[in-house]
Amino acid sequence: PTRRSSISVYHRPIAVRPADQTRPIVLKRADEAYVVWEDHRAGNADLYLQRFDLATGEVRLALDGVALVATAADETDVALSFTGLLGEPVVAWAAHDSAGQRVRTQKFDAQGRALWPPRELSWPLPRPARVAVVGTDRGGAWLNALRLGEGPEVPPSPHTLGLNAEARAIGPREGQRLLELGAARHIRLDHLAGAEGLHGDAYVAWEAYRAGAKNSDLYLQRLDAQGRPRWRSGGIALCQAEGLQSVPVLCAVPGGVVVGRNGRRVNDDNLYVQFIDSTGRPRWRLDGLPLCLAPRSQSNLVIARTSASELVALWTDARAFETQGFDVFYQRFVLEGRMLLGQDG
Repeated sequence: PTRRSSISVYHRPIAVRPADQTRPIVLKRADEAYVVWEDHRAGNADLYLQRFDLATGEVRLALDGVALVATAADETDVALSFTGLLGEPVVAWAAHDSAGQRVRTQKFDAQGRALWPPRELSWPLPRPARVAVVGTDRGGAWLNALRLGEGPEVPPSPHTLGLNAEARAIGPREGQRLLELGAARHIRLDHLAGAEGLHGDAYVAWEAYRAGAKNSDLYLQRLDAQGRPRWRSGGIALCQAEGLQSVPVLCAVPGGVVVGRNGRRVNDDNLYVQFIDSTGRPRWRLDGLPLCLAPRSQSNLVIARTSASELVALWTDARAFETQGFDVFYQRFVLEGRMLLGQDG
C-alpha cells in the first residue's frame, strides 16, 4: 500500500484458469522472474510454474503456466530458490496424501522439466508449517522445514536436509533435527531462514517464544558439509532483548554469517544486524548493531555481500508514510562493525 500516485509499467495475466490460483512466490533471476503457485484447476492443490520478462511482462511459458507437480496429493507450502547466480530453480513443498505428509523437493530446468531422478527426495514431517530451500553454488540445496508440535510427545522443531548436485542426501536421510526442547514441549516457533555457508556448510535461524507470546527471541545453528549441527543443542541465542525479535535474514560472509532482524521495543519495528563467527561467537556487541532506528517501522530486510568485508542492506521504510507513503532505504556496512552511510541509512 502507498499514498503516492504511480503508473504501472505493465499488467499481464500469469494464470487465468478456472478454480483458485493461490500463494504465488516470485523470484528474480537476471532479466526474468520465476513464479510458482498452488493451483486448484484439477480439484486439489498442485504446483505450477511461469516465467516472465521483467522489462515487458511477456510470459515465456504457456499461458496459465506449466505443471511442476500434479498428483492426487495436495502440494502446499511451496518454497523456491536457485542453485547459484544463474543456476536452475529448486522447489520444495509439503505433500499431503492418504499415506501421511512429507516434505519433498525437486530441481527443474527453465521449462519446468524435472532434473533430479524421480526417486523419493523427501522425508516424513507431520504438519509442516513452513518449508524453506536454499540452493547452493554446487548445484545442490539445503532443505529446511518447520514442524508444529502435536501434543507433549511431539515438540515443535526445525529440521534440515542437505542434497548434493545429484540429489543424494549429504545429511541424515530423514532430516537432521536442529532443536531439542527437553521438557518445554509447547514453545511456539516461527520464521525459519537458511543460508549456504562459504565452506560447504549452512546456517539456519528461527524465532522461538521461550519467554512468552510477546517476547520472541532468535536462535541460530551451523551445519557442517554432512548436515551435522556444529553448535550446542537448540542453537545459540542471537538476541534476547525485551520485546519481539523476529524475521531473521542471513548472509554468509568469510568467517561466519551476518544475521539481520526486526526488533520491536515499543510499537515500531526497527532493524539490527549481528556478525556470528563460525565458532558461534558474536563479533559485535550483545544483541547486535542498530541498522535503522528511524520512527515508524522498517521491514522486508534484504542483505547482500558486495565484497569480502562489505555488505549492503535494503528495506521498506515507513518514516515518511504520512506524507509520501513507503520508501526504500539502504545502508552499507563492514564486518568490522561500522556503518558507512551515517545513521538510519
